[in-house]
Amino acid sequence: PGQRLEVLRFQLLREPPPPDGFRLWMLNRLHDGAYRAEVSRLLDSAGERRLEIPFELDDYARRLTRRDKLLYAINVNGARNEALRAGRAAAHFSFVLDGDCWLGPREWEETLAAIERDQRSNPERRYYSLPMVRAGFEEALSGELRRRRLEEPQLAFREDSELFFDES
Repeated sequence: PGQRLEVLRFQLLREPPPPDGFRLWMLNRLHDGAYRAEVSRLLDSAGERRLEIPFELDDYARRLTRRDKLLYAINVNGARNEALRAGRAAAHFSFVLDGDCWLGPREWEETLAAIERDQRSNPERRYYSLPMVRAGFEEALSGELRRRRLEEPQLAFREDSELFFDES
């Protein structure tokens, strides 16, 4: 939890919400009450929106296999799908980003401009892949990330998209 809180503080301090948009944070089955309270306090103090998927101990206990227990507890794609449903209802595009993803003002501007240009020539396109690199705080602020090896892409979905993340 300590490192996650450090990342959240960094994001809230350094990353403005996207232009003409908002961020929606997913609190995904946080079972540590003190950690959940601190995350909520930080988001509330920054005026951020959030949805919560609660950790239900009875639901967890009903899972019979280790795999089923892990899928329930981790719920990464379930949380992504909840965020996607909420985003589709509220915005033209939803960017479903992992918790450690960070976009500065320049990156938001470039990303949105590229999608807008592409939509003019490819109006049927409903999905976009966003490059991601892993970096520490200082490196993220340096603006030198373009030279790094790309890792797992993050995704953007248009409001009329039909696909979801696989929860199995």
